[in-house]
Amino acid sequence: SFTTREQVKPLLHSRFQIKFEHNWDFLQLDASTNYIINQSGAELFRSDDLDLSSDINPISELSYNMDRITHEPAVHIRLGLGPRYRTEFFRTSILLNSYQSNTQKTVYFLPTLGSSLNFTELFGSNYVLSRIRIRGEASKSVKEAPLVYHSLSFNTLKYKSEEFITYFESDELLFDTEQIITPETHTKYEIGLDINFFYHKLNFSYNHYQNYIDNLLYPVLNTTIFEMNNIGKTVTKGDEFHLELVNPLHGDFRISSQLIFHRYNTLVEEIYHTPGTPISGFSDIFGIAEKGSPLGMLYGSKYQRNQNGQMIIGGDGFPLVDQEPSPLGSPIPDWTGGFESTLTYK
Repeated sequence: SFTTREQVKPLLHSRFQIKFEHNWDFLQLDASTNYIINQSGAELFRSDDLDLSSDINPISELSYNMDRITHEPAVHIRLGLGPRYRTEFFRTSILLNSYQSNTQKTVYFLPTLGSSLNFTELFGSNYVLSRIRIRGEASKSVKEAPLVYHSLSFNTLKYKSEEFITYFESDELLFDTEQIITPETHTKYEIGLDINFFYHKLNFSYNHYQNYIDNLLYPVLNTTIFEMNNIGKTVTKGDEFHLELVNPLHGDFRISSQLIFHRYNTLVEEIYHTPGTPISGFSDIFGIAEKGSPLGMLYGSKYQRNQNGQMIIGGDGFPLVDQEPSPLGSPIPDWTGGFESTLTYK
C-alpha cells in the first residue's frame, strides 16, 4: 500500500497595481487599486493492496489532481490627518476587496475598516507619557475548504482510544466539486490601546477581539466515510495584554523584556448537523461541536453514581462505568502567559 502526495503548491501569483499618493498641509492620502490572481494545485495518487510490501494487483487506486484559481480585485484608501512631516494624529484605512474562485462561483464582498487616534500628537507628549493611541478595526474574510485536507487526526474518530497503537488507514479528504461546500466567513472586530512611557522604554498594549465564523468547516463522519461539511457558527472572544521594558545597557547593547497574557473562549452559537457532532479524538473519548458549549468540548466515560453522588460498585468490587458519554471539560485553557527577554546590539 503506498500513497504519493504532492503538497498544495503555488503555480501562479500575478498582481497588477495602480497607486496614488499626495500630501497636503494637513491631509495625507494614499490610494491604490489591485488585482491579484492566484493559482495553486494539489496532486495525490494512492494504491491499496493486501500486501503492504508490494504494489502489484492493487485492490483500489485513487488519483486526484485539481487546481484552484482565485481572483481578488481590491481598492485600498488610507487617509491621515496631521501637520506635514509629522506623525498623523488620526489615521483611517478602507479596504474594499472581493473574492471569487473556480471552485466557488459566488462573489464575496470583503470590506475592512481600520482607524487610530494618537492623543499625544493632538495634545503633546512629555518624557513620562510618550504616546497614547487607541485603534480599532472591523474586517471580513473568507476561507475555502482546502483541496487536500492535511490534518489527518480526524481518522481516529472511527477507533477506540485503546486501539491508538494499532495500524489504521489514514483516509485523505479531498475537495469534491460535486459537493456543496460553502466557504467559512470570518467577521472580526478588534479594539486596542497603546501607552508608551519614558520615550518608549516602558510600553503597554491591550487588545480585545471578537471573531465570528459562519459555515465552520470540519470533517464529519457520514456512516463509514468522512466528508468535509459546514457544521455551524462559532464566536471567539479574547483579550491580550503586553508589557514591555526596554533597558539600554553599556554602549550599544540593549535588553528588552516582554510579559504576555492572553485569554479567550470559542463558543458554538449554532449547529447545522446533529447536536454533539464529534470533530476530534476517538469513538469513546472525543471533542464535539455543541450549541452553547466551547468548541471541542471533551466527552468521555465516567463512573456511575447514585443520587447522593457516590460511585456505584459492581459485584466484582469495581466501579460501574456509565455507558453514555458525559462532558469532561473544555479543551480551551483559562489563560495563557509568556515571558521573553532579548539582548540586541545596535
